[in-house]
Amino acid sequence: MTDDPIADPYEDDIRVMDAEPEETPEQFMSRDEDLTRRAGVHDALASAWADIDEALEDHRDRNMSIEDNWDLYHGRLNHLQNYAGRSQYFVPLVHDAVEARQTRFTNQLFPRAQRFVDSITEDGSQPFELLALLEHYVRRAQMHTHVVPTLVRHGDIEGQYNVYVDWERLERNTVIRETMETGLPGESIEIIRDELVIDQGPRVEVLHDADVIVTPATASSVEDALARGGAVCIVRRWTRADVRQKISTREIEKRAGRQLLRSMTVDESSQYKIPDESNRLAAAGVRKDGRGVYAVVWEIWLNLYIDGERRLCRAYMADKTQILSVRRCPYWSDRCPLISVPLRRQAGVFKGKPPVDLAVDFQVLANDALNISMDSAQYALVPITMTDPQKNPNIDAMILTMGAIWETSPADTQFAQFPPLWKDGLAIIELARAQVMQTLSVNPSMMTQVASAKKPNQAELAQEQDVEVLTTAASVAVLEEQVLTRLLTYFLELDHQFRQEAILLESSMANGADRALVKVPPNLIFKTATFTWYGVEATRNAQQAQNQIAALNVLRGIPPALYPGYRLNLEPAINAMTLGVFGPRMAPRIFESLMNLPPGAQATELMRKHADIAGMLGSPGTPPQGAGIPGQPGQPRPGGQPEAPPGGQRPAGMIPQDQLKGAGVQPRPQRNAAMNQ
Repeated sequence: MTDDPIADPYEDDIRVMDAEPEETPEQFMSRDEDLTRRAGVHDALASAWADIDEALEDHRDRNMSIEDNWDLYHGRLNHLQNYAGRSQYFVPLVHDAVEARQTRFTNQLFPRAQRFVDSITEDGSQPFELLALLEHYVRRAQMHTHVVPTLVRHGDIEGQYNVYVDWERLERNTVIRETMETGLPGESIEIIRDELVIDQGPRVEVLHDADVIVTPATASSVEDALARGGAVCIVRRWTRADVRQKISTREIEKRAGRQLLRSMTVDESSQYKIPDESNRLAAAGVRKDGRGVYAVVWEIWLNLYIDGERRLCRAYMADKTQILSVRRCPYWSDRCPLISVPLRRQAGVFKGKPPVDLAVDFQVLANDALNISMDSAQYALVPITMTDPQKNPNIDAMILTMGAIWETSPADTQFAQFPPLWKDGLAIIELARAQVMQTLSVNPSMMTQVASAKKPNQAELAQEQDVEVLTTAASVAVLEEQVLTRLLTYFLELDHQFRQEAILLESSMANGADRALVKVPPNLIFKTATFTWYGVEATRNAQQAQNQIAALNVLRGIPPALYPGYRLNLEPAINAMTLGVFGPRMAPRIFESLMNLPPGAQATELMRKHADIAGMLGSPGTPPQGAGIPGQPGQPRPGGQPEAPPGGQRPAGMIPQDQLKGAGVQPRPQRNAAMNQ
């Protein structure tokens, strides 16, 4: 093993271990073995460090721009402002636009039906246990309340979605009181015992883009970067407690960890002294100089050739000369736990450009216009007094106060008004607001509160709906396909590796059962099924439920002679419609399958249905009894929407036709065009 771990960055960058293995392959296969002392490790990490250090320098301007974007989101005036006057106000245009997008996209991904996961299997069955397990992990990881809203916000401001997935295991000792019978009539004893409660599951961490470095910068994904011989680096900030915890779990070597602890207790000139990170603390409402001494640790993922085989490894480094540990990937799936996806991908570039970058100039313009307006408003709100000093020698007695008496002639004293320039400033702010909303694709239907004195007409409604559909589809699709769907696979892989006990979970997919519980054993096999995020599809189905009802009215009115070779089967449409309207808990009980009934009950129910169908059809050539003809009085016309009688009240929760959102949904023509004027 070489003593000098620093390699020339211009030499051939081949991270290959020595051909002569020091241990047998069986011994190496342990993922807990530390590889720091193996020959060639220092050279490989030094080469990777040189690439990462160069990438950090290349990302310096990008990171500074992202910090400016966070200042604009948090409402902090910075060096971008051109006007430096007495007023220091801020117009939260970027904040309002980002929050509107976050609210809209989060609600789109998490429908009210609380069903987030869908599956496809080889035999067409539903894996209720795995579905219940995934939805449990989605709720445990706080995906709806913490992870996804933060991801949407970071994507708009930083241009990149960065998620780190790990397994979390929490233990607590509880006390349980039990009553045990003694065997004698009316006598029992009370037993108090300790019980270990284990709370474990995936932990999802949202990372700042400045803390994630991927080399080469032209890679299309994390997997592509590792396959091309690159590296993935994540900046960690560990306190003394974090270092001790890493030593106890053997994630870092004991000797290197103790050396790091000694380095964190040196004098004020140490490199581990707290840097100025007051901006992030202030954004969370914290007012303090720092969080204590912490060490900057670099978590590096890269492929190493060991015993002639390529292995994914994880290394912790305090600096380029201090290696804390090098081990194989601790996960059986052999995946890097980082998911990094750009919001808007550019060809040949790993990271994306933040959308907020295009709105910075107009945010600065609005701030300057507001501060100039407020400075001028101070003069506009105070009148200017003009008087003749020769005819009014008692100027000192002219004081503006309640009930003041001025001893002067009214003809010699006049008042003037400063021009109301603040009105022009407010007009500039509204212009900047409109441009920021347009740049970030925020329309009035996405805002929580919109003040408008004019009711939008048909064309404006159609335009708002089209913009919202396109914006939501483009932004949510990246999160749904590239992040959330991949997270489901990570959840199952981590569960397969770490969970050893069966857990009792609520199954929202059990047919005909309300709040049914299923026991999920460990080590489930999921290779024969694929899982996708279902939130966007569920929301789309709920919005199109009324259009499906109208389509059913059309289908049932078409004579069978018009579609020879086909038959009309409304069961899938009715099943999907009831599921979207009533949810997965009530729908199976409302539209119940006969397969859930006992064999005798199935035969009785089938005979009853055949009798009902025969009575409805009657003799050939006659219309069904009691069915009527679509379009006649008492029957829905083809394409008719659910509507209350004239003067009546619509059902609770019904979406008006003019407010339906979705592809292909257009507002109805207004009956009276003068009403919109």
